[in-house]
Amino acid sequence: LGGNSRTVMVATISPAADNYEETLSTLRYADRAKRITNHAVVNEDPNARIISDLRAELETLKEMLLNAANPDLLLEKLNQNETIMKEMSLTWEEKLKKTGQNKEDRRQALEKMGVHVESS
Repeated sequence: LGGNSRTVMVATISPAADNYEETLSTLRYADRAKRITNHAVVNEDPNARIISDLRAELETLKEMLLNAANPDLLLEKLNQNETIMKEMSLTWEEKLKKTGQNKEDRRQALEKMGVHVESS
């Protein structure tokens, strides 16, 4: 009895005298179960939350940039946030492709220095 959903419980009891103990036990359990309260929480991806926070901060920085006396500092922070947001919103396929490209660039740089790297 928990989680982020509605729960329905049906307690089945019997009017027969020979099922008295079982009926009483069922009613006690049903009484305890109805006192359980759930607090639903929205499931949110941490990356999506970070991205939405960064977007809000970008909008704030853009507003501040329009009204700022020292726009260079704000422009630098704005560019940093935009870069972070772009990196966070990459798909796994794009990240894998970028990692493969970085690996190939490093291998080429090492070969230029005279170090031979065997691929695994």
